[in-house]
Amino acid sequence: MYILAADTSTNCCSVAVSCDYKVVSETILDVKSTHSKHLLTLVNQTLSNADIELNDIELFTVASGPGSFTGLRISMSAFKGMALSLDKPLITISSLEVLSEQTTFHTEYLCPLIDARKNEFYYSLYKNNNGKSEKLISENVASIENILNSIDKSCTFTGNGVNFCKDEIKRTNKSFQFTKSYDRKIRSSVLTELAYKKYIQKNDNELVKSTPLYIRKSDAELNLFK
Repeated sequence: MYILAADTSTNCCSVAVSCDYKVVSETILDVKSTHSKHLLTLVNQTLSNADIELNDIELFTVASGPGSFTGLRISMSAFKGMALSLDKPLITISSLEVLSEQTTFHTEYLCPLIDARKNEFYYSLYKNNNGKSEKLISENVASIENILNSIDKSCTFTGNGVNFCKDEIKRTNKSFQFTKSYDRKIRSSVLTELAYKKYIQKNDNELVKSTPLYIRKSDAELNLFK
């Protein structure tokens, strides 16, 4: 089964093609411009590198968020359109879940962070359960101060949020570690693995019901009734 995946929830735009559990091609672009300029170009480039065409794709998957509202809408709408036109299934996976899956950690906890702006971060918390990740806190949003106050054991932090609050985390003098900067980027190749597992287990198609995972309201919604 050929799977096409994309993530545009952060500044990085990532696209990958896999066949079952084998990654065939992956492209990551980290530039300061809207993903709408690059996503379809990356899709075509990744398909070309895999020596296949869009018609060969049997399952589409996209990171649903949380993350950039605009970024999430770009990949979600593009992939829903492709899946609909080809009559193929679509699976969505949380951006924070992808980060947790791609991170090897030896501390008691893992906390993926994605910048939510306004001095807040999207986060979740995982426990190291005999080498396997066990989710303790589902996707949420909070200040780094509140996040740190909720963690009382050794923890590894990952995700692009670390780039904005690493110094503050260090100042706690707790047993906290960080992944390397490259490992903080969401990998669409990992997204394909999670989507394949989810699709095989549930045999579900989320094409109609899939929506971005925003967590909090947009500025427009917050200002609507002011």
